[in-house]
Parts: sequence; C-alpha cells; structure tokens
Amino acid sequence: MTVLASSAAEEKEDSISMKMWIVVSLINMSSLMYGYVLVGFNACLAMGSRGNSSACYNGDDDWNPSCPEGSIYDDLNLSTANAQVATSLVALGAWAGCLSGYTPLETYGRKKTLLWNNAFFIAGAVASACGNEPLLYIGRLLSGFAVGVTSAVCPMMSAEIALESQRGRVTGLFPVFARFGMFITALVGYGFVKNVSHGWQYVMGLSALPAIIQLGKCRGLYCIVLY
Repeated sequence: MTVLASSAAEEKEDSISMKMWIVVSLINMSSLMYGYVLVGFNACLAMGSRGNSSACYNGDDDWNPSCPEGSIYDDLNLSTANAQVATSLVALGAWAGCLSGYTPLETYGRKKTLLWNNAFFIAGAVASACGNEPLLYIGRLLSGFAVGVTSAVCPMMSAEIALESQRGRVTGLFPVFARFGMFITALVGYGFVKNVSHGWQYVMGLSALPAIIQLGKCRGLYCIVLY
C-alpha cells in the first residue's frame, strides 16, 4: 500500500495541471513574438520575378507587374544594404537586450520584466509599420531589444514556476512557441504581402498583437496567482 501510495503521489506531482499550461503559454507569448520578429521582415522583402527593388518602387514593372502589391519595396526605396541593415538591427538589439535584461529581472522581478518588455515589442511594431525608413530602423532595433530580454526572462520564469520533474516540458515550450511564431509569419506574410496593398505594414504591425494579449491576460488571475 505504501508503494502504491508513493507511486500515485509521484505521478500526481509529475502531471502538469491545465492552469499551469495556460500560465506557461501566456508567458511564452513573448516567445511567439521572438520568432515572429526574427523572420517577419524577410517576408516583406519580395521583389517579384525581376529581382529589382528599384523597379518595384519606381513602378518600372508596370508593363509586367510582378512585384507583390504588399511588398515593402513598393513604398520604400531600400537598397540591398538598407534592407540588410534593417534585418541586422534586430540581432544588434537582441544582443543589447540579452546583456541588459538580467538587471530588471533581479531588481523588479520576472513578471514585471516580462510585462514591461511588451512596451518594446509594441513600440517596435508600431515604428516598423509606419512606412518611414528611419522609423523602420528604430522599430527593428526596439523589437530586437525585446527579443533579447525575452530570451532571458521566459525560460527562467517558466522554470521557476514549475516543479523539478516538470521543468523539461515546461521550458521546452520556449522553442516551440518561437518556431510557431516563425511559421505564423510565413502565413501572414504570404497573405498580406501577396494580396494586400501596403501589406508589409500589416505584417510588421501584427507583431504587437501577442504583446497586447499577454498584457491583458497576465493582469488577470493566472499570472498573479502562480507568480
């Protein structure tokens, strides 16, 4: 009987409640944005069959329109170097976020850092979607900073609210949500860039949606109860 009771207790301890899955999923909405931001801009860089960004911007492809109507090159005259800068600014911002993210984690706590980090995701999304080249660079840098902070806070917070026997499954949601964010970006990018005028702005702006969801839900019961 003692062995059976011990086995049942261990099995109960090893199982993860639905409430825990919901909390960890809310935490990893930041991981979803992590993946979305990393590859979202690439979906906007469609040039069409001519492979010429200037032709898209100047309308020189009108005789044989191949540039998707939602391509960023229809609105901004980005050179190859400009596009590379906008892409790499996310990595630079992420590096800065990783270096500085641990200070607020220790000073203000995991939950506050997680929620305040959404301000960078939202500001980055809005700036990137404005249709202005300098703001695009600023937005990409801010989004990258948020990505860096996310890589510090999400796995740590998830591990700390889970029992030792649950941590592998719980922290494993970080890469799962990140890759799912990349997958969503591909679908959103195809739909908006190919079919919607100025669609790239929608692709950039929609990266703020998970941040808004996380802010709304984590102010409620679940994140407060368990953290």
